[in-house]
Amino acid sequence: MILRSSDGWLPTNEDEFFSCRSVDFICHGLDIDASAPFIPKQNWLQVIVVTTREYHDVLDTILRDYSAQLNGGLVRVVSAVERSMLLTFPRQRIEISRIDQQKGWQRPPLLCHGLEDLFEESFKNLHILYKEIQKGEDRFHLRKTEQWRALPLPKDVNQVGVDRFVPQD
Repeated sequence: MILRSSDGWLPTNEDEFFSCRSVDFICHGLDIDASAPFIPKQNWLQVIVVTTREYHDVLDTILRDYSAQLNGGLVRVVSAVERSMLLTFPRQRIEISRIDQQKGWQRPPLLCHGLEDLFEESFKNLHILYKEIQKGEDRFHLRKTEQWRALPLPKDVNQVGVDRFVPQD
C-alpha cells in the first residue's frame, strides 16, 4: 500500500515503516478505488478488507487459545491491535461507500481521511507487537520475520505511486 501511494519515499527500516509518514500515505495517498495489482482483479479497499480480516482472525485465535500462556502486557497489545482502527475500520469503510453510493454522495476515495490519529495509534501498537515478536524470535532462535534491507522494490521506478490519490479539480 505504501509503495502504491508513495510520492517516491519508501520506508527502509521498521521505524520508518511504522511512522506517521507511512500512516499519512495510507490515509491520504492511496486511492482505494484504484485497481490493486492482484488476481482476480479487485480494488485496494477489497484487498485491505480481506487482509485485515485475516489478521484480525489470527489475533482473535491467539487471544482465545493462548492468552493463558502469555504475559499480561502481550495480551494487552495483541488485544489493542485486534481492536485497532487499522483492522476494524476497512470493513466499516465498505459500508460507508455503499451508503455514499445509495445517497449519491461524493467522497474522496481515501481509506482513513480524518482518522489519522487513530491509525497512528494503531501503527504504534502494531510496532510494539512487532517488537515483541522479534524478542520471541531471539529468545527461541526462530527465523526472523523481516529483513528490511531485503524489502523488494519495483524494478521500474515509475511504479512508485501509481495508485496515488490525486484530487480532482
